[in-house]
Amino acid sequence: MLRARGRGAAPWGRRWSGRVLWALLALLALGSILLSLRGGQARAPGKLVPVAEVLDGDTIRVRLNGKVETVRYLYVDTPELHHPQRGEEEFGREAWEANRSLLASGEVGLSFDRQRRDKYGRLLATPMVRSHDGGWVWVTEELARRGLCLAMEVPPNDSGTWRIRAAVAEAKANRRGLWGPSASRGRGYTEGQLKSVAGKLLGRWVRVSLVVRSVSVSRSGGVTIRGDGNFLFVQSYRGVWDFDSIRPGDRLVIWGCLSRSPRGWHVRWVDPAQRME
Repeated sequence: MLRARGRGAAPWGRRWSGRVLWALLALLALGSILLSLRGGQARAPGKLVPVAEVLDGDTIRVRLNGKVETVRYLYVDTPELHHPQRGEEEFGREAWEANRSLLASGEVGLSFDRQRRDKYGRLLATPMVRSHDGGWVWVTEELARRGLCLAMEVPPNDSGTWRIRAAVAEAKANRRGLWGPSASRGRGYTEGQLKSVAGKLLGRWVRVSLVVRSVSVSRSGGVTIRGDGNFLFVQSYRGVWDFDSIRPGDRLVIWGCLSRSPRGWHVRWVDPAQRME
């Protein structure tokens, strides 16, 4: 558990750090817009490989070196389509359909970062396709720009996260995709209000407001933020936010997809943009 500190001038520090973060995200969004005006050019991949199957918004199968490989997209997390525990989440089908549309040519280029496979043996890569002007664009960046994914950084693969965060910031500012209902009053709930309606909202995007009871960090870097209503928790990980700045008694508002696991009801916080000011 993180130790609570004296309140004093801390709120000013938290407001300042939040303003700085959002100023940076705004600059990234501007950079993303400028990139799109220039055609969103990306470095050409080494070669194109056939797409064997589009599994969901961020996972495909390709034919590579004589066998079929599963590819998990880098830097993004799309709503689930057929998760064994979380089932189909809101906007999961839209993300899958957009992914299929972007890969309609049947071929994709793969760009790798430092680590090429995850613990499940999947290839980790950024998918690239030809743009209308003959250049190359990231499929993931386009999904983010349409509001159909969140930015998710999993070290040591981090060289392209900034591009996705910029596109996410653009989508959020324009209320595209999963950001569309984020300002709706009908999507806002306190922890107490969720207790009676959570079953009806499973898999839907909600704006959750809770008063922080505790913040704990595991050895693996996982972060659990529990509300004082003892009903809901926010699941995150180091690198998403400065969690030392979140203290018991603070009010935290997160835009996330409501899930349930053996640990209880929760929302996942993987992208800084999910915190609503």
